[in-house]
Amino acid sequence: MKKQTVLIFVLVAVVTSFGLYAYYKEQQRVSSSADNAGLSTVDTSDLPNINDKTEVIDPAAQAQNRTPTFAFPPALLVEGKPVDPMCLSILGEDRAKLPLTGCRENFVVTEEKISPVDNPASVYARYRGKDEAVDAQAGFVQYRYIGPAQGGEAVLIHENGGGSGTFSVLLILERADDHFIVKQAVAAGDRCNGGVGDVSLSEGDGALGYAINMTPYDFLELAGKGSLIEPYKGLDNSAASCYAQAFYRDGLLVNITINETVLTDLRRQGKSDVVKGAAGNYQPCFDRMLSAWVSKNNKILTPAQLNDFVGTFEAACLRT
Repeated sequence: MKKQTVLIFVLVAVVTSFGLYAYYKEQQRVSSSADNAGLSTVDTSDLPNINDKTEVIDPAAQAQNRTPTFAFPPALLVEGKPVDPMCLSILGEDRAKLPLTGCRENFVVTEEKISPVDNPASVYARYRGKDEAVDAQAGFVQYRYIGPAQGGEAVLIHENGGGSGTFSVLLILERADDHFIVKQAVAAGDRCNGGVGDVSLSEGDGALGYAINMTPYDFLELAGKGSLIEPYKGLDNSAASCYAQAFYRDGLLVNITINETVLTDLRRQGKSDVVKGAAGNYQPCFDRMLSAWVSKNNKILTPAQLNDFVGTFEAACLRT
């Protein structure tokens, strides 16, 4: 049986000890042609210039403040070897426990890799369903050990069940006899829909830092304005529209960094709709406002600046 769900809800909820965490359903990309009528009148002159009064935090600088990668701890070893990645699959039924062994009964593993134990400590397995044809589209699951965090072991898992989605989840695990307890599901998603990017531990205080991919719609959602626009129809929210990354430190938002490839496209395309398949009437306006904001300020936004940008977008683009 193929381990691929058709729809995945993006999991962002934190799961407490022994609690069930909800798995997410893959969202379908719904797009409609962008309507550029009237966008030439969008006024960007009132965008505030805040560089002279607000400190921004460079993710590259953040990356310097991290511990070296850790070797596999005893909690992730079974008979002296790293736990089978098939046991840490994130696709399947909801569960607050993960097994340590016996995870391959329904699958054929066609390839396995274990990285050097500290560079970084990660394990990979490629698989297909036992009842599937030999030439069936294979899936994979890979996990990377981040280090000790929040009373457990932080593990970043990526999995593709053989389809288009590549799902990721950052878990805090605790070893208990013959299974893992999922102490916390820190973040999870599918590619641009909340997919987990870089993860690190601070060298000084051991704080867990991680990046979450963002679509245009996520700007509004993160600023508490998600109800203003219908996702997909109002702003692009597809798993292929990675506009930015939100950086967190122990669950608190630090900043949002606009992806350089998006900025390059915005500069090259100017006023046109730069995103293939951009949805609804507001995407071109959003692109123009974002380009203007970055030109006047910085590609890195603090939480306060995110709220300012969304407020300016609302005033300029959502006029009735």
